[in-house]
Amino acid sequence: MQSANCLQMLETMFACWRIGAVWVPANFRLSPDDLAYLAQSSGAKAMFCGAQFPDHAAACAVHIPAIISIGPSPLGPDHDALIARHMGRMPPEASVARDDPAWFF
Repeated sequence: MQSANCLQMLETMFACWRIGAVWVPANFRLSPDDLAYLAQSSGAKAMFCGAQFPDHAAACAVHIPAIISIGPSPLGPDHDALIARHMGRMPPEASVARDDPAWFF
């Protein structure tokens, strides 16, 4: 997650936990290279990225197969458009154990 604080940030956090994924929030002040290191070391499979951070998305693209934009952007599909398309559908709740990781800093 590369974004300034916003509603979409919280939505992705809870969505990750619902499906059993590990949420990887980044400080939006990190450099593109720092974020690329975080993407690689976390093993992230998808990135939610604010449209105002195209350099960060580009730096992470070699490590992350899917980039979802927060706000209209050529970075990838738009978060809000994806939400609208799937509105009313809920993924099944993941079965997680007490000690399963929830996020990676």
